Order: sequence, then C-alpha cells, then structure tokens
Amino acid sequence: MQRRDSAGARQHLSRVVAEFPGDRLAELARYELAQIALADGHREDAARDLETVAATSGDPALRRAAAFARCRLDLGAGVPPARAVSGLRCLQNFRVAHPGAAEDAEVLALLIAHASQQGQCGPVVRLADEYARRYPSGTFAAEAARRRQMCTRGPAP
Repeated sequence: MQRRDSAGARQHLSRVVAEFPGDRLAELARYELAQIALADGHREDAARDLETVAATSGDPALRRAAAFARCRLDLGAGVPPARAVSGLRCLQNFRVAHPGAAEDAEVLALLIAHASQQGQCGPVVRLADEYARRYPSGTFAAEAARRRQMCTRGPAP
C-alpha cells in the first residue's frame, strides 16, 4: 500500500476484515480503517469501526485504544453539542472501565478543560486536585492548576 493511498488501503484492509473476521489481524485492520475514515472526514464510518473494535476486540490494549479514540471523536471540532455531551460521558465511562489507563492524564485534562469552559467549578476543583495528585509533573499540570485557581480565587486583576 502506498502512503496517502487511502482508497487502496481501505480496499486491502476491508478484504482482511471480510476474509478473517474473527482474527486479531481483522481487529487491527478495522482499527486502521477507522483511522483512515477519520482522516478522510468520514466520522460516522470511523465511529462505527471504533465502536466495533472497542466492543469486540480480544486484545485489551486495542479495545482501550479504540474506546478512547471513539470518545475523542465526539469531542472533535464541529460536533453538535449533544454529541459533545456524549463524548464527555464516554470519557467518564472510559475512566471507570479502564482505571489507570495510559490515557488517563489526557482524559482528566479533557474533562477539566470542558468543566472549566462550562463554568462548572466543583468538577474543575475536584478533577484538578486529582490531576495534581496523580500527575504532578504531567503535561497539563500547570494548566489544571491555573483553571483550579480561576475557580477558587477568580481571575487575576
């Protein structure tokens, strides 16, 4: 498959899924099909493939990656508000289903950012405190602390 040949890649990967439906290779192919669909702007196709992998993969790491990608899909730019709410609920469920996941710091950061944008200081403080406790030198640590401070002290003069 040539780089940037999404049609050719889609064709080959679809064949793998059709010919070996129960194989781990088919699970990986379906995940890659979702990535191609997303890159090509076909959000519904990507969502369908990610949901399938997240629900049926025998590989816990692939299941987790697909579940997280599915949540992120509903938080992307230009999604309707109801879909964004679904994405947030998805992230909350992701944390319950995958405690300690490698994506947890990013999930917390996304939840803090959303709560902050909505002016929901209770969740901001609670989530920022958790972020600081679990990821004190994390990528989002300074921003989480800033958002927490905005809630507890208000904006700087």
